[in-house]
Amino acid sequence: MSPVRYFLCWIGFLALGCIAHAQDVVVEAFLDASEISLGESTRISIRINSNTEADISIPHIPDVTVRHAGVSRSTTIINGVVSTRNTHSYLLTPEKPGTHTIPPFTVSIKRKEHKTQPLTLSVLPSSQKRDTELEGIAFIQIGMEKNALYVGEKTRVRLNLFTLMTARIEQIRSIPEISNDAVMLNPLGNSPQQATTEIEGKRYQVFSWETTLTALKRGLTTLEASAEIDVLTPTQRRSQGFPQSLFDDDFFGTTYTRTPLRVFSNTIELDIRPIPPAPEGKVFSGAIGKFGFTVEASPTELTAGDPITLTLKVTGTGNFDRVFHDGLTASDGWKIYSPQSTFTPSEKMPLSGEKVFRQAIIPTDPRITTIPTLSFTYFDPDKQDFVTIENKPIPIQVKAAPGQVIESPTVNPASDPESGDNPPDPSTRLVDLAVSLDRAYSSYKPVTYSVWFWVLMLIPILVVPLATYVPPAIIGRLRGPDNRKKKTMLHLEKEMEKALQSKNKTAYLEAASAYSCQILAEKWKVSPLSITTADIKFRCGNRYPGILTLFTNREVLHYAGMPERDLDMNALHQGLQSEWQTLQSI
Repeated sequence: MSPVRYFLCWIGFLALGCIAHAQDVVVEAFLDASEISLGESTRISIRINSNTEADISIPHIPDVTVRHAGVSRSTTIINGVVSTRNTHSYLLTPEKPGTHTIPPFTVSIKRKEHKTQPLTLSVLPSSQKRDTELEGIAFIQIGMEKNALYVGEKTRVRLNLFTLMTARIEQIRSIPEISNDAVMLNPLGNSPQQATTEIEGKRYQVFSWETTLTALKRGLTTLEASAEIDVLTPTQRRSQGFPQSLFDDDFFGTTYTRTPLRVFSNTIELDIRPIPPAPEGKVFSGAIGKFGFTVEASPTELTAGDPITLTLKVTGTGNFDRVFHDGLTASDGWKIYSPQSTFTPSEKMPLSGEKVFRQAIIPTDPRITTIPTLSFTYFDPDKQDFVTIENKPIPIQVKAAPGQVIESPTVNPASDPESGDNPPDPSTRLVDLAVSLDRAYSSYKPVTYSVWFWVLMLIPILVVPLATYVPPAIIGRLRGPDNRKKKTMLHLEKEMEKALQSKNKTAYLEAASAYSCQILAEKWKVSPLSITTADIKFRCGNRYPGILTLFTNREVLHYAGMPERDLDMNALHQGLQSEWQTLQSI
């Protein structure tokens, strides 16, 4: 046989082998590990021996989350037979311990369905360790100042994640978290402190988060933190016969597989106790910790109808997010507005600092001489008792407003010691009145005799011609109040645009609230600083939901230190623009 014929025959047999092999479709399923612990994941591989594209239907697996993990393809030629293998990988994460049955996966190739064999996955409780090789690679440690708290009390918590430095830790998939509805953990930052330490002769990398924890429900409870990391573990090689892939040979060294690992902490017993009832006649402010309280007022000399700024300062250490104070309550002779609060922390965590309540109060009766006593009641967990701090009354001087008539108390002449037995002679008062009128008349001087009168008369004659030639820009500057208001509105609009671009919720809430106060103040003929959320609810009701949402979130910002997480600033801004246009057109 000639070499050409031999070569053609060899090509023909090879093509027939490929066609025969293409018709032989094999579908299999394999689990990397059939036994894992709760919180861990395993991989299932769907292996398809076919060079044709296949559609895979993922079955529903109760209490198991399935995620696609990629596709790999390999082609081999053995004794002239070409075989193509596609492997689809899926990550299985069980949600409950126990035995889980994985139903068959359905693979459709050229409108023909192929099914894999069912598999069984055993999931152990989180307390049981599955792989001894992963023990000691990582663990979490919880540190608390005390194990007994009162409902609403806040305390410092430190979470330390230890990872073995000799292990191959690829990444920290999730930061530590405590899943317990009896407490609330303040959000952890994404930039923990890092250090190294040695424990029992092993070097560990330590990631530390320091935050605060608030007790919510009374009773005994346990705290346990968990996190998820990715560990690189050596891949188990299958050396049966020829290597299934060229790179399966040991010549190319050890390969590694990413293995998710759930890390757990020590368990802490926590006793959460209820707060006893407040003493009779005392208003509990919600504060738990150690606090100081002072009251200031400015100005203290004024005219009836002018406002006084009452400043209440609460300083110390405790749960400032729950501290409130009503300020001066309504009483005769006063017009009272709701106080507004701001909080300034003295450290990175909102546990120590100063919370200031500012309240506008207006005396309407000039006979008022003092601002009444104000008190602040908090609960001291160390003393296990309530503490009340009272300030002294603040003296003020209030003058009567022009034209204000003050009703003086009726005096009985018979009981007046200065009047004597006989009432005063009315003719005496008339004589005094006549004399005073005579003195006023004798001191009268016509205004036309004054030099200042003629100077004032000449001013318009000189100013009017000059004003004709003054540029319009200068005239606009001379219009003080309106021009300042326009500048303020333009400045606030720029601040809102900057906050939206930088996604700064705090800056946007402040700028948008100030912008709304300018519009509402013009409509209500009041000062922008005096507008509160309560005023908006009373005057507007639910007609302007965007403005109400804005001021509610601003109160949350001042009260708790941060706005709502799910606040959509762009959607809120669009709604506010529509409501602002409506208010300005009314």
